[in-house]
Amino acid sequence: MISDAELLRFHEEGFIPGPLEGNEEFLQRIFFTKKLYQDPKIFFEEIKEPPPFFLEARLKRPIWSWTRTRLWEMYEMAPEFVSAFFHNRGISFFQGAVTWIGKERVPVLQIRKGFEKGSFLWIYDLDEMLAHEGVHAARAAFDEPIFEEFFAYLTSSSRWRKVIGPMIRHSWEVFVFSIVVMGWMLSSFFDYNLLFLGFSSALLSWVGLGLFRLFRLRMIFFRTFRKLQKHFSCSKKALAMMVRLTDREIIEFSRFSLEEIKAVIEKDRSLRCRLISLLYKLGN
Repeated sequence: MISDAELLRFHEEGFIPGPLEGNEEFLQRIFFTKKLYQDPKIFFEEIKEPPPFFLEARLKRPIWSWTRTRLWEMYEMAPEFVSAFFHNRGISFFQGAVTWIGKERVPVLQIRKGFEKGSFLWIYDLDEMLAHEGVHAARAAFDEPIFEEFFAYLTSSSRWRKVIGPMIRHSWEVFVFSIVVMGWMLSSFFDYNLLFLGFSSALLSWVGLGLFRLFRLRMIFFRTFRKLQKHFSCSKKALAMMVRLTDREIIEFSRFSLEEIKAVIEKDRSLRCRLISLLYKLGN
């Protein structure tokens, strides 16, 4: 049984229990995460799995200092044992970085080599990319895709990326969008009117549906945020609690009263809700 003191100590190291993690699973993930951080080669030999990419050009520890500070200021979490490497193979053309999470729920960050110089395509800098992927790494034991990118993109320095970034939830959506755009451009270039109209309709529908989904979810997200913000009188506390919630909880809490939210958290005996109760007091 993990004591409250131990749970808080693990939290200070950047470990947040997942919704389905018990004591044994949580401790095992911490052990494996530290093992990977200390020696990636031995880690993958022990779990008998090949690494997702070639682990050689590792990020130096000082590079993480700004990222950890940023994540603590926003979400009161600062992942300390995150392994990240520069490597291009396997990253899609539109991605600057990928967080790989295997069956042990241990995150490995793959960063595009262009970031070794500090930025990529003069759009993203390394600090911002690490903060984005750091959110995914901290939530490695969560399988909650609806609001995951909301939390990740809120670390961005760009207002537009904060707002529009979460529109894409899965990588396959970008591929479908790219195919539609290519079809639209080619049909326009070769003057195929019927195809052009078809691809134009598909493009408008795709973008329209994406924006509708995005702003519907934003309304739910910020309804819950404002409710918690009012209670804590603090934006940081509200976001920090939310990043530890499940998608279902964020949706339900947007409709619940504060008393109902407190009852849900107290009724759940999981490690995650124990941690939330220790960190964020609801009610009197």
